[in-house]
Amino acid sequence: MTVKSPGLPIRNSRFGFHYFEDDAHFREHDLTIWVPILKTLGTSWLLLRCPFNRAIPESFITGLVEAGIEPILQLPAAMDGLPAPLELEPIISAYQRWGCHLIIFYDQPNSRQAWKSTGWTQDDLVERFLDHYLPYASLALQNGLIPVFPPLLPGGDYWDTAFLRTALEAMERRKQNQLLDNLVLSAYAWTHGHTLDWGAGGPERWPDARPYFTPSDTQDHLGIRIADWYQAIANAVLQHTPPTILLQLGRQPDSLSIPESIAKTSLTCGRMLNGEESSGFEPFPTSILAGMFWPLSTTQGTGWFSTDGSPQGFIAEWQSWVQNINQQSATGKNFSPASTTDHPLGHYLLLPHPDAGLFDWQWEAIRPFVRKYSPTVGFSVLEATLAVHITVLGSEEEFPEEILNQLRANGSWVERISGNGTDVATSLAER
Repeated sequence: MTVKSPGLPIRNSRFGFHYFEDDAHFREHDLTIWVPILKTLGTSWLLLRCPFNRAIPESFITGLVEAGIEPILQLPAAMDGLPAPLELEPIISAYQRWGCHLIIFYDQPNSRQAWKSTGWTQDDLVERFLDHYLPYASLALQNGLIPVFPPLLPGGDYWDTAFLRTALEAMERRKQNQLLDNLVLSAYAWTHGHTLDWGAGGPERWPDARPYFTPSDTQDHLGIRIADWYQAIANAVLQHTPPTILLQLGRQPDSLSIPESIAKTSLTCGRMLNGEESSGFEPFPTSILAGMFWPLSTTQGTGWFSTDGSPQGFIAEWQSWVQNINQQSATGKNFSPASTTDHPLGHYLLLPHPDAGLFDWQWEAIRPFVRKYSPTVGFSVLEATLAVHITVLGSEEEFPEEILNQLRANGSWVERISGNGTDVATSLAER
């Protein structure tokens, strides 16, 4: 089995945007307007809301990919709202051929609104969600895309942290190993009116927080540091920290406009994504794959830009800041925050997926190496991106050179070891 590329942009600034919420802005003309603007913002990611019955035009997708902007596909359907997997397969396959890597099925499945009135009941809700979700997730994996676990409603009618833990435990019980090995989380990083360090450190720092109850002297996950909580849950269940995409980063959910306060929040969040300590707030960890600001533009004129590309007042400050970063990069400082801040993992030994069949001699060959260096051992390319040093055990058929180059572009030092049993054992012993 060939391990899928994680789809990291060549220069991952971690800056991303939510594109229009309709499907009327996928023309060549739209590319000519938005690609130059996105480049001035240092954009590496763009989230696209996809129609359910047809694909976004190939020219639009490939135009983004050629510009170095990674599309994230989202089908934000209510439960029972998607076409059958077989009907979606030609569209999913096309997206993969055109250069897409990540896709999100469904939206806020822990909210009553996502379910028909006859389908909403908290009894076995998570299991019923998985019955819906897993066929689409499997479809994505079979067609070379990585399914992102859908964003939950923070708090929610079914408390989101409890929903996430139960879902991951159930996926593990259902032996969804390939899906869990490639797990990417998403989370709505809304402010909820809190400061930007609210809830930082997750449940380890705030152990008294409980579903539907936060004592006055503690903090919960309802803030932009929501990933600290989600990743802690995932690590407790799966013993690894999955990459996470922050959606609608810094948004105030009850506000449709972009007042001055949101402008300031966006600038601060951008600096935190870039690995800077800003206004006294600690940077986002490198396990945050991308932060998606909301929205780039809307037909109501409430985005960062009007529909013709005219900017909000604060955009000039953002563009000047990005230009300064680019100048620093040109003088030897790397633009990617993943290489300017510490990776959370020191050394990762990346193995072919178990479905490919790991031979007994390979296990024997790596045992002295693992004993000597104590690397994190796993099968996930995405998880490997979190390491400073990555040792890849496998041929180019199992791990194409394109994947290794993307890992290097993310700031990791990467080496490949391949060959027969004697070659591998010798190479590992010499390290």
